[in-house]
Amino acid sequence: MGITRNEMGDEVDWDSPVIVLRSYNPSNRPWQLDPAGRYRPHGRFQRCLKPYEAILVDSETLRRKVTGEE
Repeated sequence: MGITRNEMGDEVDWDSPVIVLRSYNPSNRPWQLDPAGRYRPHGRFQRCLKPYEAILVDSETLRRKVTGEE
């Protein structure tokens, strides 16, 4: 059987799986979880907007849109 790799390029061993948590923040090292342990995942999703994705509006315009005055 050939070597299987995940999207990070790591070798995957299906007989002895290892869970590694990785952060997009390069100052955080990956955490390898104990395969014998029991874990309850808890986290939050954050998104960074690129400047061209953000639309800035003033509060009065936003108020009119929300209340249906516009």
